[in-house]
Amino acid sequence: NRNILAFGEHKSEFFAELFSKHMPDDERLTRFEILPFVVDYYPQFLDFLYDHFAAQDLTTDNVVALRRLADRFEVSKLRKYADEYIRVSLQSLENCIKLVNEAGKYDDEQLMQTVVDACASQYSAESRDQFISLSPVMFVKVLTSSALKCESGELSVVVMVYIKSNKEKLCNLFTENKVYFQQLTCCERIPIVDFDPALYFLREQIVSCNGSEGKCSCGAGKSFYLRCIESITKRWDRLDDDCVQSEIEQLPLKTQLDVRTAALKEGVTKMSECKTTLTTKISDLKKEQNELSASIKQDIDDSRVLKSLGVAWVDPGTIANTEVEEIRVCGAAIKGTNGVYVYTGATHRGYRKFQKGALINGKKEIFEIMVTTLKGNDEEWLWWITNRKYTEWYYWAKFTPGRKGKAPIPPGNIHWKTTIFGKKPNPFVTILLHSTA
Repeated sequence: NRNILAFGEHKSEFFAELFSKHMPDDERLTRFEILPFVVDYYPQFLDFLYDHFAAQDLTTDNVVALRRLADRFEVSKLRKYADEYIRVSLQSLENCIKLVNEAGKYDDEQLMQTVVDACASQYSAESRDQFISLSPVMFVKVLTSSALKCESGELSVVVMVYIKSNKEKLCNLFTENKVYFQQLTCCERIPIVDFDPALYFLREQIVSCNGSEGKCSCGAGKSFYLRCIESITKRWDRLDDDCVQSEIEQLPLKTQLDVRTAALKEGVTKMSECKTTLTTKISDLKKEQNELSASIKQDIDDSRVLKSLGVAWVDPGTIANTEVEEIRVCGAAIKGTNGVYVYTGATHRGYRKFQKGALINGKKEIFEIMVTTLKGNDEEWLWWITNRKYTEWYYWAKFTPGRKGKAPIPPGNIHWKTTIFGKKPNPFVTILLHSTA
């Protein structure tokens, strides 16, 4: 036995050192203490030393205890097997949950932190029910782990679900010992409480109304009580629901008063915000209406100018299976350029022109858009927006039509340029097309 324990393939450094000492017969009885939870796994530990137990016999139920025994008796091979098994097992949430509960039984902070962080990193709303099986202390450790990536509202939901499922276990944990609950509900961890959990915490008096004036236990933000009140009143529109009203009536009288007072203030604030929004929208609509009226009036005036000069709209015919009815120019800085251009039958070197009239400094002027192909390139078109009489300025843009035709219609993202005499900002053009189909 001594040879196996001290010098075998799975030897124990503890027994090797013990057996190397020369002691009188009356001192050959050695006593040592091990944790009560570990005792049940001592036979399996001995089986490993005697080579009757292998790495494949490790499970989530025995690996933590055997790892603890491996440390106690300095069996490096078993410790290595246990560490590897735990590392692989932590990739599964189900195994994580089991290992967290097992680690909670033993005084091993390093292992506990490792499995707690691995468990916390796998939390999601979909896996919430699996976390309910955690012991209360380990539940708090997992949900306060820095590895937990969970929205504040969801965190308040899982706390509510856990309390509902483990109310008896939590009697001492969350009522007599406030530390755990304070850690769990710190304002830095749960700044926002969901509506249903907030109502539940207040109704069950899990959170005391004595915190109505206080701050969070960390001293940084509002108390959990105030955060619950705030959550309910943010949804003041739900307070007319009969079911919600029934639950509110079950709250302590002071809490009822706090909820209704806060809800009234929130309602007044919301109404004020709605009023401001509506006022702004009405103002914007009036502005748009005035601008539209001015634009329509200007279009009518321009049309009269064009007509008075003996120029009239004519049917443009078809261009690439469409009829160009009008072209609207907006955003040009040069007076008289903006407005609606219509086809009047005028041409430039055989290409159609669209024209509009304008009264500029008391004089009737004609502005036009000329559409021409680039010299020597039938596939590219050049658009000109210029004054009919003066050529010291113009806007121009070059583009290539699509494969199906040579229609002089620029794409929506066309980039307009000006000559050295042009002015910014450059205009943008809207082309009104009417299908002949």
